[in-house]
Amino acid sequence: LPRQGVRSLDILIPFYPVGTMERVESPGELATADTFALITGAALQAPTLEGPATISIFDLHNMTTRFCFPSSVRMIPLTALGGLWDELAVLNERLAVVFPDEGSYKRFRALVPPQYGMVECGKDRNTRDVKIARLHQCQHLGEVEHFVIVDDLVHSGGTLLGCVQTLHAEYPGVRVSVYCTHGVFEKREYVKFRDLVSNVWITDTVPERAELLSRMGPPYRVLPVAPTFVRSLTMSRGLQSEWSVVTLMSCSEVKKQAVQSAFTSLLSGRFHLRCLEDHTPGRVEQPLGRDETLRCALQRIRSAPQDGSLVVAVESGIDDMKDFVLAVVKFPSGRYASAQSEGVWVDPEIWKEFQTTRMGTVGQIYAARQGLPHDNWQRYPNRTTQIREAIMRAVLQQGAQRDIPINLATP
Repeated sequence: LPRQGVRSLDILIPFYPVGTMERVESPGELATADTFALITGAALQAPTLEGPATISIFDLHNMTTRFCFPSSVRMIPLTALGGLWDELAVLNERLAVVFPDEGSYKRFRALVPPQYGMVECGKDRNTRDVKIARLHQCQHLGEVEHFVIVDDLVHSGGTLLGCVQTLHAEYPGVRVSVYCTHGVFEKREYVKFRDLVSNVWITDTVPERAELLSRMGPPYRVLPVAPTFVRSLTMSRGLQSEWSVVTLMSCSEVKKQAVQSAFTSLLSGRFHLRCLEDHTPGRVEQPLGRDETLRCALQRIRSAPQDGSLVVAVESGIDDMKDFVLAVVKFPSGRYASAQSEGVWVDPEIWKEFQTTRMGTVGQIYAARQGLPHDNWQRYPNRTTQIREAIMRAVLQQGAQRDIPINLATP
């Protein structure tokens, strides 16, 4: 293709299966990771009109493998962990990220958000049992509500399983989840985790396993890697997005910050944010229930100018005494998408006063009674580090990237 005069050539290899074969320990062995890189690079020696072809690979088992590729190609290492952070941001729990060994800690430590503590595990030299070795970014684990084990690759799952069992033994009652970018599971080892963990997150870099686990449902969740690759491609090639104008149907400063942050990440900053207030008569100030919250968001969307911009509505609702965020996105093509957060518990006394008065919003009652910011009270009574803007940003990124359809039949 480069010799045919193509302008650019970008190749995505989601999973580099020979990435674990990077060492030679005895004569006659072959470092297949190096061999495969040389073969691939040899086929791409001719440059394109814009320079060398690029090869992007998600979460290499050993980052030094990227230097095996010849200089005739540009190797771009990518990580799929952004999808996991989006999932965790809306859980509203005190979290700790657990690494099953020193290698995974060194590989991913720089990518962990600062609000999460990190736990490094290791195997006992004598018993080979998995033990907690070191704590990072935290002094103790007494208040942790959810452990999330992170690794790049799982074959048999033995190390991850040992890590799960150790956490359950030392911290009974604390939720444990597992994430790995490349879920190979050659012999259906994923069934071992079904009754032991709250979530098993993998990506779709191994399509056969991703499709199977997606059909099986909870606790298995599949996170797509395509949005991350598209963002990387947009940044590396300077592509212009069709979403040149993003219209937010609100002038709330918190919502504005959330949309600005979410779409700066999604569109590499190539858009103009326009904020408009919805002045539709009879608009509900505090939606109750999922259906009413969705109706209010759609009302905001429908009141926006029909000028071909991408339109965003972010609505806060109360359902079963939980405050949650719902985001609806209308794309220029007419397609809708939506996502919502898990929810934050409302103080019973605040809820009782709201039900009695039905005046204003729950946030305004928090502000009047406890002096909390009306648009960011969620952080304080629940002792969470997730500010409102972070929750909204995560929900927006979910809705915009993953194309979650909404029920437009809602009246």
